[in-house]
Amino acid sequence: MFGTLFGYELRENAKRVAQTLGILQVMCLVAFVAVAVDFPVFSGFSSSFALLVAPMMPVAVLLVLAQEYWKSMHGQMAYFTHLLPVRGRDLFWSKVLVALVYALVAIVLTLVNWGVLALLKAHKAELSVQEFWHRTAVIWDLPSWIVWFAVVAVVVQLVTIVLEVAAGMSLSARERWQKHGFGAAIVGFVILYLANQVVSFVAMAFFPLMMDVNTGELRFGFWVTDLVNALLADTDPQFVGIGAPVGAVLLAIGVAWWGVRSIECHTSVR
Repeated sequence: MFGTLFGYELRENAKRVAQTLGILQVMCLVAFVAVAVDFPVFSGFSSSFALLVAPMMPVAVLLVLAQEYWKSMHGQMAYFTHLLPVRGRDLFWSKVLVALVYALVAIVLTLVNWGVLALLKAHKAELSVQEFWHRTAVIWDLPSWIVWFAVVAVVVQLVTIVLEVAAGMSLSARERWQKHGFGAAIVGFVILYLANQVVSFVAMAFFPLMMDVNTGELRFGFWVTDLVNALLADTDPQFVGIGAPVGAVLLAIGVAWWGVRSIECHTSVR
């Protein structure tokens, strides 16, 4: 049943996602033409425009899917959704997984657009793509583990955002907050944001692994110790904690569990 539900969600949201990505892709293509033709005034602006529009693709897709989640789970389509002979957790996870799939598609499209822009810029500068990247990307000067850590952190951030937004909307749709409409969800998002900041800081402070800010080397230890010593000595900390993704994952798991429980035990439709 879950597979059927997942397939339905993919098909149901495909058109709106395609329209959203199509609009942004057309904007990127227009910018690419301006860069390739090398208009005196618009070339530089178009390059920056494409660089900024491309990463908006996953953001736009997630906004569209968040709207669909609210409408189908707690809005005008909620009565039909909750008549289906499936558990609340199946509804929740099918929608979350569909959001992650489409977000991944949008991220791949973002990377493709950045690659096309790099090709155009390299061609204009009469450089190979490899030479262009080595001249413009500071990422090549960083230790490899930092690059991979950044990639993992971005993926973790994507997953936690999807989980927390979906769960947050379901939590805010309980009967006690029904009269506030989507305003309750907005308040919930603010609370979730603040909770993320607190949990991330605590995880950074007490996760037993930190990074030397000068050399980029890893060292076992608690960042809170280095932070307190730096504050007492009125100097800058030598290390920074890297436990924020761990804290984000733990919080997202807890919020997702709470959201699923809310769907199954306290469902309220409008």
